[in-house]
Amino acid sequence: MSSPAVVIVKTGRFPMAYGILGAIRSAHAAGLRTYAFADSTHVPYAWSRALTAPITRAPDVPCLLALAERTGPAALIAASDGAAVLIADNLDTLRHGGYLLPGIPSDLPRVVADKARLSHVAADCGVAAPLTVAGVDLDVEDFVTSGRLPVVVKTGQMWRNAHALDVVPTTIVEEAAVLREVVAARRESVVVQDYLPAQGAEDWIVNAYVDARGDVLFCGTARKYRSWLPGTGVACLARAEPNPQVDRLSRRLLQGVGYRGLVDVDFRLDPRDGIYKLLDFNPRMGAASRVFRSSAGLDLVQIALLDLVGRSPGPQEQQYGVRLLVENLDAPARFAYRSHVPRRPGDAVRLSWWDPSDPLPFLAMVPWQVGQWSLQVEKRVRQRVRSNR
Repeated sequence: MSSPAVVIVKTGRFPMAYGILGAIRSAHAAGLRTYAFADSTHVPYAWSRALTAPITRAPDVPCLLALAERTGPAALIAASDGAAVLIADNLDTLRHGGYLLPGIPSDLPRVVADKARLSHVAADCGVAAPLTVAGVDLDVEDFVTSGRLPVVVKTGQMWRNAHALDVVPTTIVEEAAVLREVVAARRESVVVQDYLPAQGAEDWIVNAYVDARGDVLFCGTARKYRSWLPGTGVACLARAEPNPQVDRLSRRLLQGVGYRGLVDVDFRLDPRDGIYKLLDFNPRMGAASRVFRSSAGLDLVQIALLDLVGRSPGPQEQQYGVRLLVENLDAPARFAYRSHVPRRPGDAVRLSWWDPSDPLPFLAMVPWQVGQWSLQVEKRVRQRVRSNR
């Protein structure tokens, strides 16, 4: 009898998805056959020796059902908000097709991933969040005249624009003219949010797994020390550290919405009032999930997968002192932050790309990253030329 399988689903174009690579390696280490959706067979994570096969078709229900006939019973893991929405919308069909999934209300991923609705979800659960305005309630001039600049502008439903390479999910806007321009260009889906100052703030990531019974098998906290882009982007240097207050808030949130499965949540400590505020609720595996390990030596993805394939390890305690470094993103972030994060004795460092037993994804990533940097430089040069005309 072959080992159980894992299928990692993502929507949108994310060739540099180091989180998917981490999940592939975690599943392989747990003895599971692993399939992952990819833009092509040339993206860096498709080169991993831990990957049974990449799937280059666009994920939809017929494709997933056909894949299940090939793999046999398989745990299904969402690696993007769009994938989480797709799975939840078709939960019964996918289960009948052979996929192993925890139950979740069909509309929940769509609700919590919507930046326009998240503050209301947080309020219902007794969790603080930044003031958020969207849709008919959005009055740009109110932000301008009340002196509430800078603000954060986001796309409310990112998964609807997952195939657009130029979508900017989070933008800090400091000038009234720029705010008017950004809102006018993205009126249908724009969300404007109070900016929580980065100076004196703390950014925290929470990753958890809730089983089909509603038991939290793991809930871990990690501090985000550097991100790319600075202040708004994904973590490129994070360290697993205890934060009982953020842990309690996260558990309250998960219980309040009736969540099941893997989840990735972001909080920021607002330096103005000392309150932790919810920034993001991603109903899926997080990109930084490998910073979260249990004292038994299992990482978060392994805990979830083992439970889904009927080998639940039970509730797990977090191992602190694990550092995650995203090599290609932390390189520019070091210059932007101009600060050194000291390594503490006993810290275990996990690299997102480099693994001596699986080197090809790192080697494939380098030219991809150089190409992206080249395009960014070319774009800036063209913008400067236009502005000087």
